[in-house]
Amino acid sequence: MVKLKNIVIDENTAKCDIYPEDSKEKGTVEVNLKTADLISYTLPAGYEYCKNHITHAKHYLLEVSESKDIPQSKIIAWY
Repeated sequence: MVKLKNIVIDENTAKCDIYPEDSKEKGTVEVNLKTADLISYTLPAGYEYCKNHITHAKHYLLEVSESKDIPQSKIIAWY
């Protein structure tokens, strides 16, 4: 599970704060909407193993960027 907060989408980029699993500290994700590439990301100390969380966040940001209703936050869970 990963929590995304402060989702901001403009013409070229999508970015947000990312809270993996039970972390109280945030990381960040920024995606280029034109190329679908990661521009940058950080994970909180001790959560470096959660790189798959970045992939889930990236795919969600690309998906929501095409919507007219951009939420401020989102919880993503997978099995």
